[in-house]
Formats: sequence, structure tokens, C-alpha cells
Amino acid sequence: MNNTILLLIILVALVLLVLAVQKILAQNKTILQSERDIANIQTTITQQQADFEVELAQKIKDAKKRSNNMQRNGDHPEFCVTAI
Repeated sequence: MNNTILLLIILVALVLLVLAVQKILAQNKTILQSERDIANIQTTITQQQADFEVELAQKIKDAKKRSNNMQRNGDHPEFCVTAI
């Protein structure tokens, strides 16, 4: 009788241990997926920032070119309407 109770207690303890390990593994999987999602978002943000900086540099270059052309041609910037 006592051995049966002891075996049942050990069996219950093992089941609880297995359930705890499964829960930890599931949490780890969720954490890893979240970390992957964060890395993907950071990559996207970095790419968008790089694209923005390239586009901005090109717009600045074009604006300087227009400004230099207006100065060479004697145009008056206060009467010129240009989109940047």
C-alpha cells in the first residue's frame, strides 16, 4: 500500500514536471518568434531609413542644381514655383 502511494506521488510529480517543461518550451518558442519579428521590423525600418536618406539626398542635389541654374540665368526665385 505504501509503495503504491509512493509510486503514485512520483508519477504525479513526473507528470507535473513534464507539463512544466512543455510550458517552458512553448514560452521559449513564443519568445524566439517575437525576437524574429522584432529583427524583421528593425530590418524594415533600417531599409526605409536608408531609402529615405537616398531620396532626400537626391532631392537636395536637384534643388541645388535648380538654384544654381536660376542664379546663372538671372531668374528671381521669389517668382519661381518649384516642387521639391
